[in-house]
Amino acid sequence: MARQSLDPGLGEKLSGNLRRVINNDGSYNVVRTNVPLSAFTPYTYLISTTWGRFFSIIAIGFIVINLVFALIYLLCGLENLHGVEPPTSMNPLLSTFYFSIHTFTTVGYGNISPSGILTNAVTIVEIFIGLLYVALITGLLYGRFSRPTARLVYSKNMLITPHNGGRALMFRVANLRDNIMMELSAEVLCMIKTEDNNKPTRRYMKMELERNTVVMLPTSWTLVHRINEDSPMFNLSIPELKQMEFQVIIMIKGFDDTFSQTVHSRFSYTADDIVEGGRFVISYFTREDGMIEFDMERVHEFDRVELP
Repeated sequence: MARQSLDPGLGEKLSGNLRRVINNDGSYNVVRTNVPLSAFTPYTYLISTTWGRFFSIIAIGFIVINLVFALIYLLCGLENLHGVEPPTSMNPLLSTFYFSIHTFTTVGYGNISPSGILTNAVTIVEIFIGLLYVALITGLLYGRFSRPTARLVYSKNMLITPHNGGRALMFRVANLRDNIMMELSAEVLCMIKTEDNNKPTRRYMKMELERNTVVMLPTSWTLVHRINEDSPMFNLSIPELKQMEFQVIIMIKGFDDTFSQTVHSRFSYTADDIVEGGRFVISYFTREDGMIEFDMERVHEFDRVELP
Protein backbone atom coordinates (compact mmCIF):
# COMPACT_ATOMS: atom_id res chain seq x y z
CA MET A 1 0.00 0.00 0.00
CA ALA A 2 1.22 3.52 -0.77
CA ARG A 3 2.72 5.49 2.06
CA GLN A 4 0.60 8.33 3.37
CA SER A 5 2.24 11.67 2.81
CA LEU A 6 1.98 14.78 4.91
CA ASP A 7 -0.61 17.36 4.00
CA PRO A 8 1.09 19.55 1.34
CA GLY A 9 -0.80 22.57 2.66
CA LEU A 10 -4.24 22.13 1.14
CA GLY A 11 -5.86 20.84 4.32
CA GLU A 12 -7.33 17.49 5.37
CA LYS A 13 -10.65 18.56 6.95
CA LEU A 14 -12.40 19.36 3.69
CA SER A 15 -16.01 18.27 3.33
CA GLY A 16 -18.46 18.56 0.46
CA ASN A 17 -17.86 18.05 -3.24
CA LEU A 18 -14.45 19.50 -3.99
CA ARG A 19 -13.50 20.82 -7.41
CA ARG A 20 -9.96 20.38 -8.70
CA VAL A 21 -7.62 21.83 -6.10
CA ILE A 22 -5.33 23.47 -8.67
CA ASN A 23 -6.90 25.28 -11.60
CA ASN A 24 -5.69 24.94 -15.18
CA ASP A 25 -3.77 28.21 -14.90
CA GLY A 26 -1.84 26.94 -11.87
CA SER A 27 -3.76 28.99 -9.30
CA TYR A 28 -5.21 27.41 -6.18
CA ASN A 29 -8.93 26.71 -5.97
CA VAL A 30 -9.24 28.84 -2.83
CA VAL A 31 -11.43 31.89 -2.27
CA ARG A 32 -10.17 34.00 0.63
CA THR A 33 -12.70 35.92 2.72
CA ASN A 34 -12.52 38.44 5.58
CA VAL A 35 -9.07 39.54 4.47
CA PRO A 36 -8.16 42.89 6.07
CA LEU A 37 -7.75 45.75 3.65
CA SER A 38 -4.24 46.35 4.98
CA ALA A 39 -3.19 42.97 3.54
CA PHE A 40 -3.95 44.08 -0.02
CA THR A 41 -0.83 44.98 -2.00
CA PRO A 42 -1.54 46.65 -5.36
CA TYR A 43 1.91 45.76 -6.70
CA THR A 44 1.51 41.99 -6.36
CA TYR A 45 -2.02 42.16 -7.76
CA LEU A 46 -1.00 44.21 -10.81
CA ILE A 47 2.03 42.01 -11.44
CA SER A 48 0.08 38.74 -11.31
CA THR A 49 -3.33 39.67 -12.76
CA THR A 50 -4.31 39.03 -16.38
CA TRP A 51 -3.25 41.40 -19.15
CA GLY A 52 -6.86 42.39 -19.78
CA ARG A 53 -7.42 43.43 -16.18
CA PHE A 54 -4.04 45.13 -16.04
CA PHE A 55 -4.70 47.41 -19.02
CA SER A 56 -8.28 48.02 -17.87
CA ILE A 57 -7.07 49.23 -14.47
CA ILE A 58 -4.45 51.47 -16.12
CA ALA A 59 -7.04 52.98 -18.48
CA ILE A 60 -9.60 53.51 -15.71
CA GLY A 61 -6.96 55.12 -13.49
CA PHE A 62 -5.89 57.41 -16.34
CA ILE A 63 -9.45 58.55 -17.03
CA VAL A 64 -10.39 59.01 -13.36
CA ILE A 65 -7.29 61.08 -12.54
CA ASN A 66 -7.84 63.35 -15.52
CA LEU A 67 -11.54 63.74 -14.74
CA VAL A 68 -10.67 64.83 -11.19
CA PHE A 69 -8.23 67.44 -12.45
CA ALA A 70 -10.71 68.53 -15.13
CA LEU A 71 -13.24 69.28 -12.39
CA ILE A 72 -10.60 71.17 -10.41
CA TYR A 73 -9.73 73.30 -13.44
CA LEU A 74 -13.43 73.93 -13.97
CA LEU A 75 -13.75 75.10 -10.35
CA CYS A 76 -10.75 77.38 -10.83
CA GLY A 77 -12.64 79.06 -13.66
CA LEU A 78 -12.37 78.88 -17.43
CA GLU A 79 -11.12 82.46 -17.46
CA ASN A 80 -7.83 81.11 -16.04
CA LEU A 81 -7.33 78.86 -19.07
CA HIS A 82 -6.27 80.93 -22.07
CA GLY A 83 -7.63 79.41 -25.24
CA VAL A 84 -10.90 78.32 -23.64
CA GLU A 85 -12.84 81.54 -23.58
CA PRO A 86 -16.47 81.31 -22.42
CA PRO A 87 -18.89 80.99 -24.05
CA THR A 88 -17.44 78.06 -25.98
CA SER A 89 -18.94 75.69 -28.48
CA MET A 90 -17.40 72.76 -26.60
CA ASN A 91 -18.65 71.44 -23.29
CA PRO A 92 -16.61 73.21 -20.57
CA LEU A 93 -15.87 69.94 -18.75
CA LEU A 94 -14.72 68.36 -22.00
CA SER A 95 -12.40 71.31 -22.64
CA THR A 96 -10.80 71.05 -19.20
CA PHE A 97 -10.60 67.25 -19.56
CA TYR A 98 -8.60 67.57 -22.78
CA PHE A 99 -6.36 70.18 -21.15
CA SER A 100 -5.86 67.86 -18.20
CA ILE A 101 -4.73 65.04 -20.51
CA HIS A 102 -2.30 67.38 -22.27
CA THR A 103 -0.88 68.43 -18.92
CA PHE A 104 -0.85 64.93 -17.41
CA THR A 105 1.11 63.51 -20.35
CA THR A 106 3.31 66.66 -20.61
CA VAL A 107 2.31 66.97 -24.29
CA GLY A 108 1.28 70.63 -24.09
CA TYR A 109 0.09 71.50 -27.61
CA GLY A 110 0.04 75.20 -26.72
CA ASN A 111 -3.51 76.07 -27.72
CA ILE A 112 -4.56 76.22 -24.04
CA SER A 113 -2.38 77.62 -21.26
CA PRO A 114 -3.01 78.23 -17.55
CA SER A 115 -2.91 81.60 -15.85
CA GLY A 116 -3.19 82.63 -12.24
CA ILE A 117 -1.43 81.27 -9.18
CA LEU A 118 -4.07 78.66 -8.27
CA THR A 119 -4.44 77.20 -11.78
CA ASN A 120 -0.68 77.03 -12.28
CA ALA A 121 -0.29 75.33 -8.90
CA VAL A 122 -2.84 72.70 -9.91
CA THR A 123 -0.97 72.24 -13.20
CA ILE A 124 2.31 71.66 -11.36
CA VAL A 125 0.69 69.04 -9.12
CA GLU A 126 -0.83 67.26 -12.12
CA ILE A 127 2.45 67.21 -14.03
CA PHE A 128 4.18 65.69 -11.00
CA ILE A 129 1.47 63.03 -10.62
CA GLY A 130 1.60 62.33 -14.37
CA LEU A 131 5.35 61.72 -14.26
CA LEU A 132 4.92 59.36 -11.31
CA TYR A 133 2.05 57.53 -13.06
CA VAL A 134 4.07 56.97 -16.23
CA ALA A 135 7.08 55.78 -14.21
CA LEU A 136 4.86 53.43 -12.19
CA ILE A 137 3.26 51.89 -15.28
CA THR A 138 6.66 51.52 -16.95
CA GLY A 139 7.98 49.67 -13.90
CA LEU A 140 4.93 47.41 -13.77
CA LEU A 141 5.21 46.58 -17.47
CA TYR A 142 8.87 45.72 -17.05
CA GLY A 143 8.07 43.62 -13.99
CA ARG A 144 5.37 41.68 -15.83
CA PHE A 145 7.57 41.00 -18.86
CA SER A 146 10.64 40.07 -16.81
CA ARG A 147 8.87 37.92 -14.20
CA PRO A 148 10.18 34.35 -14.51
CA THR A 149 7.31 31.95 -15.13
CA ALA A 150 6.95 28.47 -16.57
CA ARG A 151 4.63 27.91 -19.54
CA LEU A 152 4.08 24.18 -19.50
CA VAL A 153 1.17 22.44 -21.19
CA TYR A 154 -0.25 19.27 -19.66
CA SER A 155 -2.11 16.58 -21.58
CA LYS A 156 -5.87 16.92 -21.33
CA ASN A 157 -6.16 13.39 -19.98
CA MET A 158 -4.29 10.92 -17.85
CA LEU A 159 -4.16 7.48 -19.43
CA ILE A 160 -4.19 4.02 -17.88
CA THR A 161 -1.88 2.21 -20.27
CA PRO A 162 -0.44 -1.32 -20.62
CA HIS A 163 3.13 -1.12 -19.36
CA ASN A 164 5.74 -3.85 -18.81
CA GLY A 165 3.13 -6.56 -18.36
CA GLY A 166 1.02 -4.47 -16.01
CA ARG A 167 -0.71 -1.11 -15.97
CA ALA A 168 0.54 2.42 -15.51
CA LEU A 169 -0.95 5.88 -15.17
CA MET A 170 0.61 8.31 -17.64
CA PHE A 171 0.35 11.98 -18.50
CA ARG A 172 2.38 14.29 -20.69
CA VAL A 173 3.93 17.70 -20.26
CA ALA A 174 5.65 19.99 -22.76
CA ASN A 175 7.17 23.46 -22.82
CA LEU A 176 4.94 25.98 -24.61
CA ARG A 177 7.79 28.44 -25.03
CA ASP A 178 10.48 28.03 -27.65
CA ASN A 179 13.26 28.32 -25.12
CA ILE A 180 15.53 25.98 -23.18
CA MET A 181 14.44 24.33 -19.94
CA MET A 182 16.83 22.05 -18.10
CA GLU A 183 17.05 19.88 -15.00
CA LEU A 184 13.32 19.39 -14.53
CA SER A 185 11.99 17.45 -11.57
CA ALA A 186 8.43 16.40 -10.77
CA GLU A 187 6.60 15.51 -7.59
CA VAL A 188 3.18 13.89 -7.83
CA LEU A 189 0.67 13.42 -5.01
CA CYS A 190 -2.83 12.03 -4.99
CA MET A 191 -5.69 13.10 -2.77
CA ILE A 192 -8.58 10.84 -1.76
CA LYS A 193 -11.58 11.31 0.50
CA THR A 194 -11.95 8.85 3.38
CA GLU A 195 -14.06 8.59 6.53
CA ASP A 196 -12.39 9.24 9.88
CA ASN A 197 -14.79 8.79 12.83
CA ASN A 198 -17.70 9.34 10.43
CA LYS A 199 -16.13 12.60 9.29
CA PRO A 200 -14.81 13.17 5.76
CA THR A 201 -11.05 13.51 5.63
CA ARG A 202 -8.68 14.13 2.75
CA ARG A 203 -5.65 11.88 2.63
CA TYR A 204 -2.55 12.62 0.59
CA MET A 205 -0.22 9.96 -0.76
CA LYS A 206 2.89 10.21 -2.86
CA MET A 207 2.71 8.62 -6.30
CA GLU A 208 6.08 7.17 -7.23
CA LEU A 209 7.26 7.83 -10.78
CA GLU A 210 9.47 5.64 -12.90
CA ARG A 211 11.46 8.74 -13.64
CA ASN A 212 10.90 12.01 -11.83
CA THR A 213 13.70 14.02 -13.48
CA VAL A 214 14.82 14.86 -17.01
CA VAL A 215 17.91 16.79 -18.03
CA MET A 216 16.18 18.77 -20.81
CA LEU A 217 12.72 19.28 -22.32
CA PRO A 218 12.97 20.06 -26.06
CA THR A 219 9.86 17.99 -26.91
CA SER A 220 7.51 16.29 -24.43
CA TRP A 221 7.94 14.31 -21.23
CA THR A 222 5.66 11.39 -20.42
CA LEU A 223 5.49 10.77 -16.68
CA VAL A 224 4.73 7.19 -15.68
CA HIS A 225 3.30 5.87 -12.42
CA ARG A 226 3.13 2.09 -12.15
CA ILE A 227 -0.16 0.78 -10.76
CA ASN A 228 1.10 -2.00 -8.51
CA GLU A 229 0.75 -3.04 -4.87
CA ASP A 230 2.50 0.16 -3.77
CA SER A 231 0.20 2.41 -5.77
CA PRO A 232 -2.78 4.20 -4.18
CA MET A 233 -4.74 3.26 -7.34
CA PHE A 234 -4.15 -0.48 -6.97
CA ASN A 235 -7.31 -2.57 -7.48
CA LEU A 236 -9.48 0.56 -7.76
CA SER A 237 -11.81 1.17 -10.70
CA ILE A 238 -12.59 4.55 -12.23
CA PRO A 239 -16.07 4.68 -10.58
CA GLU A 240 -14.45 3.92 -7.21
CA LEU A 241 -11.88 6.66 -7.76
CA LYS A 242 -14.66 9.11 -8.61
CA GLN A 243 -16.51 8.15 -5.45
CA MET A 244 -13.35 8.81 -3.45
CA GLU A 245 -12.96 12.20 -5.24
CA PHE A 246 -9.54 11.10 -6.39
CA GLN A 247 -7.26 13.90 -7.59
CA VAL A 248 -3.67 13.98 -8.79
CA ILE A 249 -1.59 17.01 -7.83
CA ILE A 250 1.52 17.74 -9.89
CA MET A 251 4.37 20.11 -9.06
CA ILE A 252 7.20 20.57 -11.56
CA LYS A 253 10.23 22.80 -11.31
CA GLY A 254 13.10 23.38 -13.69
CA PHE A 255 15.81 25.82 -14.72
CA ASP A 256 14.78 28.29 -17.42
CA ASP A 257 17.79 29.32 -19.49
CA THR A 258 16.12 32.56 -20.65
CA PHE A 259 15.47 33.88 -17.13
CA SER A 260 18.50 32.07 -15.63
CA GLN A 261 16.24 31.13 -12.73
CA THR A 262 14.30 28.16 -11.43
CA VAL A 263 10.63 28.27 -12.43
CA HIS A 264 7.67 26.29 -11.10
CA SER A 265 4.48 24.86 -12.57
CA ARG A 266 1.41 23.33 -10.89
CA PHE A 267 -1.49 21.30 -12.22
CA SER A 268 -4.10 18.82 -11.08
CA TYR A 269 -6.26 16.10 -12.58
CA THR A 270 -9.50 14.62 -11.31
CA ALA A 271 -10.82 11.09 -11.78
CA ASP A 272 -12.97 12.44 -14.64
CA ASP A 273 -9.76 13.16 -16.57
CA ILE A 274 -8.58 9.53 -16.47
CA VAL A 275 -9.05 7.40 -19.60
CA GLU A 276 -8.74 3.63 -19.34
CA GLY A 277 -7.10 1.85 -22.24
CA GLY A 278 -5.18 4.60 -24.01
CA ARG A 279 -1.65 5.15 -25.24
CA PHE A 280 -0.15 8.50 -26.21
CA VAL A 281 0.83 8.84 -29.87
CA ILE A 282 4.33 9.91 -30.84
CA SER A 283 4.38 13.70 -31.01
CA TYR A 284 7.65 14.24 -32.89
CA PHE A 285 9.50 12.87 -35.91
CA THR A 286 12.66 13.47 -37.92
CA ARG A 287 12.27 15.51 -41.09
CA GLU A 288 14.17 14.96 -44.32
CA ASP A 289 16.53 17.81 -43.50
CA GLY A 290 17.50 16.10 -40.23
CA MET A 291 15.55 18.47 -37.97
CA ILE A 292 13.19 17.13 -35.29
CA GLU A 293 9.64 18.41 -35.73
CA PHE A 294 7.51 18.49 -32.57
CA ASP A 295 3.73 18.84 -32.93
CA MET A 296 2.25 20.50 -29.84
CA GLU A 297 -1.29 19.40 -30.75
CA ARG A 298 -0.27 15.75 -30.54
CA VAL A 299 0.65 16.13 -26.87
CA HIS A 300 -3.01 15.42 -26.08
CA GLU A 301 -3.66 12.71 -28.68
CA PHE A 302 -3.83 9.01 -27.86
CA ASP A 303 -4.89 5.71 -29.38
CA ARG A 304 -7.23 3.19 -27.80
CA VAL A 305 -5.57 -0.04 -26.61
CA GLU A 306 -6.59 -3.17 -24.74
CA LEU A 307 -5.63 -3.43 -21.08
CA PRO A 308 -4.15 -6.63 -19.62
